[in-house]
Parts: sequence; structure tokens; C-alpha cells
Amino acid sequence: MIKEQMKNGMFAYKGLSGTYYQYDLSNPVDKQLYETDIAAQTRDKLSLNLYRQLENGGGVYENL
Repeated sequence: MIKEQMKNGMFAYKGLSGTYYQYDLSNPVDKQLYETDIAAQTRDKLSLNLYRQLENGGGVYENL
């Protein structure tokens, strides 16, 4: 995944599907941070995005 800076100054990872994620779960540091981020996990549980598991992203951003 590619790390990009967004207009609001935050960073997000962009998967091949065009979906943005807060975490790249192939990165051990991001994976550990994701495991303690309840908000990101909740976004993933509520998301209908089918690419998340294929792209190994966590904390999907639906409206960027």
C-alpha cells in the first residue's frame, strides 16, 4: 500500500482498490497500534468493503 498525506494533513494508506486505511497491517508497528485502536476496529466491523482483507488494511476510511 502507498502512504499518502491527505488534504487535512493526516496520513492514510491507499490500497490498489482505491480504498484508504488508517493502518497497513503488513507493518508490525501498524498492526500493534491497530490492535489497541477500538475505533479503527469498529469502522472495519461496520464497513461493507470487501477489499479490506485482501489489501491487508485496517481502520478503513469510508468517506475520504
